[in-house]
Amino acid sequence: MEKDEMARMTMEAPILGTQYIEVNGVSYGKVFIGEEPDGKSEHIASVQQMNIKSEVAREVFESGQQFKLGQVVRFTIETDRGGKQSVKNEVVHIAALEQPQRQASSAPQQKPAEPAKG
Repeated sequence: MEKDEMARMTMEAPILGTQYIEVNGVSYGKVFIGEEPDGKSEHIASVQQMNIKSEVAREVFESGQQFKLGQVVRFTIETDRGGKQSVKNEVVHIAALEQPQRQASSAPQQKPAEPAKG
């Protein structure tokens, strides 16, 4: 991999929120995700944050409006090597997961009508 190339990966996790601010013309964004707690150092949820790439921070932040608290979404992440063996991961896109066909309908199943008894 050349120095200017970045690796791209995806991950799926429950979203807790997105955050966006601008300071002196520079955009900063974060995505907050929740994972299962380890039961030792955390309870209810393990909250993690990931930075959003500044060039797409506003776009990713605004796309967060379509999600509900705890909804599992797919994150596209760019990974770039930093100095001294470090890795910089930044979110570049978030999208809803496609729901399986059987879960798409939330209407209750109706029983077939019983024949009239006479």
